[in-house]
Amino acid sequence: MANNTTINSELFQNLLVQSQFALYENSIARAVTRVFDYPANAGNVVQVPVWAGMASSKPGEGTAPSAVDTNTTSKTITLEEHVVYAQVTDFLRDSAQEDVIASMATQAGLALAEGLDKELLLGYFDSAANLSSAGITAQVGAGGADNAVDQLMAAAAIIRGNKYQGPMFAVLHPKQAYGIKKALTATTSYQNATGVADAVMGQYFVGQIAGITILEHPNVNVDGSDDAWGAVFAPEAFGLAQRGGVNIAQQRQEKERATDVVLSVVAGVGVLRPELVVSVIGDSAI
Repeated sequence: MANNTTINSELFQNLLVQSQFALYENSIARAVTRVFDYPANAGNVVQVPVWAGMASSKPGEGTAPSAVDTNTTSKTITLEEHVVYAQVTDFLRDSAQEDVIASMATQAGLALAEGLDKELLLGYFDSAANLSSAGITAQVGAGGADNAVDQLMAAAAIIRGNKYQGPMFAVLHPKQAYGIKKALTATTSYQNATGVADAVMGQYFVGQIAGITILEHPNVNVDGSDDAWGAVFAPEAFGLAQRGGVNIAQQRQEKERATDVVLSVVAGVGVLRPELVVSVIGDSAI
């Protein structure tokens, strides 16, 4: 029988803290989506209501207004287990200078963060078919060509045209973002009028363009033609549901003179408002 965090929480509290910190601080998916904390014993499918817009009226002085109908649609997010399992031998534990299991907990948190990011970045942005099945129809850029600044501005205009006024994110492959950086550091009126080019030259990150925070992630899909599939979107476009935090359990394997350690998180990602997503396709070859 495995010893778990329920009966040995005092022993593993620091490991849980390290693992959860690594997950929460390194997951792009948690930072750029709408996060739902889902309770235990409530099933494995989260049903999220999405409200339609309402309109005001001008009934005139002394006239009662007509009641406005409100219509909601339902989007679902399916929860799944993301798991990291490792076996630490006594020989390794007692030979290493550092705390092997504590270090492994940090690495496991990073792995869980990457798993959530892959579910978002590779689950929807990896092909035209997946984009279409998720209801995402808007697109800028084209295969075989570098992405440009004006494409990001066009994506922002499409999203704002759908009655959204908040912050936006772009998640691009680093090689895809290179094309934008190359254009920004050329001699252009945009470069001369802003400090974005200076940030790219000095720190190698873009920062913000047209209210879009540019993020780079190596897990953005690159197809066989060296075309990357990124996206510009509002945080409300995607939902990430998570049940609890990181769970940790360990079990002694006496014959192997080792300890099994399993860390897991129950989470899922879904598209809530596809009209607030614009696919960004561009060449990733350098």
